[in-house]
Amino acid sequence: MAPFLGIIVTLCGLTGTHGITTVSEEVSVEVGATVSIPCLYEPSHKNLVKYLCKGMDWSSCSVEIETNSKSSSPEGLYTISDDPDQGVFTVTIKSQKEGTQTYWCAVEMGFWTPDAKTYFQLLGSKGKSSLYVDQQEITGFAGDSINIRFYSKTHGKPGWCELGHCKEPQDGFIEGSQYSIDARKQGVFVVTMKDLEMESSGWYIFFQGKLNMPIHLTVAVNPTTTNTGTHGITTVSEEVSVEVGATVSIPCLYEPSHKNLVKYLCNGWAWSSCSVEIKTNSKCSPPEGLYTISDDPDQGVFTVTIKSQKEGTQTYWCAVEMGFWTPDAKTYFQLLGSKGNSSLYVDQQEITGFAGDSINISFVSKIHGKPGWCKLGHCKEPQDGFIEGSQYSIDTSKQGVFVVTMKDLDMESSGWYIFFQGKLNMPIHLTVAVNSKTTNTTNSTMVSSLSEVVSDKKSTDVEPDNEPCNVASYSIDLKNLLMLLGKSLIIILVPLLIWWTFYRHAKSKHAAMTTSELH
Repeated sequence: MAPFLGIIVTLCGLTGTHGITTVSEEVSVEVGATVSIPCLYEPSHKNLVKYLCKGMDWSSCSVEIETNSKSSSPEGLYTISDDPDQGVFTVTIKSQKEGTQTYWCAVEMGFWTPDAKTYFQLLGSKGKSSLYVDQQEITGFAGDSINIRFYSKTHGKPGWCELGHCKEPQDGFIEGSQYSIDARKQGVFVVTMKDLEMESSGWYIFFQGKLNMPIHLTVAVNPTTTNTGTHGITTVSEEVSVEVGATVSIPCLYEPSHKNLVKYLCNGWAWSSCSVEIKTNSKCSPPEGLYTISDDPDQGVFTVTIKSQKEGTQTYWCAVEMGFWTPDAKTYFQLLGSKGNSSLYVDQQEITGFAGDSINISFVSKIHGKPGWCKLGHCKEPQDGFIEGSQYSIDTSKQGVFVVTMKDLDMESSGWYIFFQGKLNMPIHLTVAVNSKTTNTTNSTMVSSLSEVVSDKKSTDVEPDNEPCNVASYSIDLKNLLMLLGKSLIIILVPLLIWWTFYRHAKSKHAAMTTSELH
């Protein structure tokens, strides 16, 4: 069966039965390392269970992990995630031994229909693999270019294509972005994509000879702009760097119409499967103080504070409950956890200044790129050195340190600001108070101390009970409950209807036979 199926897949490109598409045969990986493999599926498979099967022969392969599984694989050998909006599920595999291992991307099609499937192979090797890349997750920005470097020990003409479109002619353009492959340096290929568009996001395949290497490209809004999601939710643009064990505050700006609605934080790479961690109407506390949330309706912003738990990138979603018939408003951001000081950090995110005065905010950076400064919600406007009437400048004279200076502060200067460099952001909250030197002490209505200004700040902080709650239960809302009840009713009513039809038919037939006997 396997050789015959191998011939079919080779002839048909990357597509298996029922339109499952993945890499073409072999992906080289170092033993002990992990590799991610995308499995593209048809829109009709959106709500079905996906899984990974291991074994050369489909009929005897063993299921390693499923999207509906409640338990993780032993020793973290496998992970699986599904992105229904993009129609792709991704499996991550830790290579365990040298040689070729065969796996199957599969979708459960139902009782009467054979499962959709297609296979791929991992070629495990000791030491560096025959075709590898430093990282499979690449981020670029709209309008910019990216360079992706591949290292090869094999021979053959290199190629580059978008998953699902590799059978189309390679004319140097993909999704409106021009690409080229620089092969001048022996054993190194550099893929360049120019004029990136938001539609350029997705999985790509670099291939040479019989080897493939999949790459996931995320095209983000340029860091000079903020990340605006559905229904006008605005937050930082993608990544905020934070030290593992430290906390960071993230602002989520919303529209005036959301003022009295419930806000919440969701954790997970895919929106469809993220878990709600905390809500503004929650009465319980997340374990170990991992999350807090507060809402300032007057300013139209809610703030989430997150304690970084591990290294690497974690995706979160700022969201607002819109009601039963309307999808929740949402937008995502990412935290980049690191051991030791993060790549871009500041001593404190809460800054206080006085009207008419100046402030200096120092940022420490380990990365490269042009720095910038903008006010949340206005980052798309031209950076002309003025924000809310206050002049600002960025001192870059000291290597690795950037000092933002804001002069002639106004009361209107209060709010959330974003410092950005490269793909990293750092949000800062500025409170501008009345200068205590100019306060009229004879007027009892005037603010005479900074502590009164801070204590008078209007916000609806969540004050959870001391007892922790099961945060996983938050995601079971009325919509999901009604959908579950509806499906249950269908499951019960359909068999009853069939039984009733047969019963009526049998009863009618029996009556007809009785009548004929009487005559």
